[in-house]
Amino acid sequence: MKVAFSPQVYSDIIGLVDILVAKDYISSYPYAVKYVDDLIDYIVAHVDTRPHKEAPAFFDKYGTNLQYITYNRNHNVTWFILFECYPTEYVVKYITNNQYEGQYFNQ
Repeated sequence: MKVAFSPQVYSDIIGLVDILVAKDYISSYPYAVKYVDDLIDYIVAHVDTRPHKEAPAFFDKYGTNLQYITYNRNHNVTWFILFECYPTEYVVKYITNNQYEGQYFNQ
């Protein structure tokens, strides 16, 4: 199935590169770009194969009937990818991580 990103998620992903470098999470832009590319690749490759969980009600503002998968980048960071399922595609509506909004998920 096709994977699409909402305009807001697309914008957030582009901005993530700058955030990663500015906050010294990653030391340089090439590494930050690679990190974000890996995140996108993971989403595209696994959103239809990983078990889906129902997203917490806190995230209803991003869509209806949201589900999510996780991406454990390393032992410190878990990404939560929230999406809507349609018959022919998945639409990613929001991405967050355990350090920002992890308290809303049952980990």
